[in-house]
Parts: sequence; structure tokens; C-alpha cells
Amino acid sequence: MVGGGSNRARAAVAIAVACTALAFVTAAPVGATVASTAAPTTGSLHVVYKAEGTTEKHSNANDETTNGTQQVNWTVTADIPLKSRSTVPYRYSTNGSGPVTANGTYQVVTSTGATLFDCSGPLEVAPTDAQDVATFELDFAKSGGKLTSKATLYSDSPVPLGSGEVGAFTASSGTGCATETPIGIIPLNSPPKGPKALATKVDLAQIAAAKNKTKTYTVGDTDSVTASDGATTKWNWDGTITLTLTK
Repeated sequence: MVGGGSNRARAAVAIAVACTALAFVTAAPVGATVASTAAPTTGSLHVVYKAEGTTEKHSNANDETTNGTQQVNWTVTADIPLKSRSTVPYRYSTNGSGPVTANGTYQVVTSTGATLFDCSGPLEVAPTDAQDVATFELDFAKSGGKLTSKATLYSDSPVPLGSGEVGAFTASSGTGCATETPIGIIPLNSPPKGPKALATKVDLAQIAAAKNKTKTYTVGDTDSVTASDGATTKWNWDGTITLTLTK
């Protein structure tokens, strides 16, 4: 998950674009079976990532009852350059952009009835965090020592799984709410293995053969987890990733 606009924020990813030169994929007729071949080396892969989701957290610990909710929505676009020469089998998006918005509530009440926090309203998303949401990594698979058109596209999730959050409250959200976040990092027994939480399997040969050289992938997740202190977090989100090969 992308970092939030608070002391929990992660540093923005800064990676040089480095790609391996591969043979160009020729589009096959509609309906034809396309074998996995080498990936394109001209143009770029245009990414449109839409996602929205809700996360809720409840805990009773240290004589305090804590409830938090977070709603995240984004439509971000980016381009992954495919023309370059390198021995590194990874490619990254550059100059991604798009609105990333979030809202939340956060309330902490003691066992004696005292309210420590009562926050609600929009969450402030740092520009670097929004940029991180619009940053993607494309990792190509190998066959016989050569890169193929099959790859894994890594992207962010609107749920803070094992890392930071999207946005933080401001002073206008309530007394003492500035920089607070409504959910906190969700602990996982098995953190995401990739550079980002969401891994989508793609095949550039199939995209090249599709109508308008475009293919849409449905993404999302519904789950819950209970931490060692009894805190329960549940989430539900969905979205789409649309990929287009461009010149």
C-alpha cells in the first residue's frame, strides 16, 4: 500500500527505467490463438487503474475502544516505456498521474467514557503518495534464458496491507486529529512478496492481438484479519486495470 501523508509515510519510489530489447509482437487476427512470444520493444504500455474500497477496524485494548473507517478512490494513469536496451528484465511507469482521494473516521473512547479522538472528514494525500499509486512495475517472465511476453504487473492496493496508508487527517478533522490515520498498518502473517501489494498476470502478446490492442483486468479483494491484540480489520475493494499498447 502507498504511504500516507503522516509520519507513517513511505518514501516515494525512485527507479531508473531499464528494459531489455526484445522482438516486436505482431497482432494476430481477432479470435486467433496467440502463443506467448517476445515482448514489444517499441511504444509503451498505457495503464489506467481504477479502484475504490472500504476498510474498517475495531479493537478493545488497553481499556480503550477504537473504531476506524477509511474509504479510498482513485483513477490513475501511467505509461510503461517498452523501447530501451538493458539486461534488466523490469520496466517501470514514468510520469503517472491522477486523482487519489480518501475519507475516514477515527474514534477512541476509554472504558470510563472519555473520548480521546473523534475524527472525521477527508484525508490529506501527499503528492508523493499519489504519485506512488500511479507508479507500476512490470516484471517479465523468462523461458530458456530469454524474456517472454508474459509478465506480472505490480500495483498498489487501496487497503494498507503490511505497509502504510493513503492519507491522514488534518486539524480540521477534529481536536488532536492532525496527522492521525484511521486504520493503521494491517498486520499480515505473509506480507506481499512483490514490490507492491497487487500482482496481476498479463501477456503482452494477448494485448497486441486484442481489439484496439486493449485488455481490461478485474481486480479486488474482500477479507479480514485479527491481530494478536484482538483488533479486527476487514476490507472490501474492487477495480479494473486497463492496458493498451501504444506507439
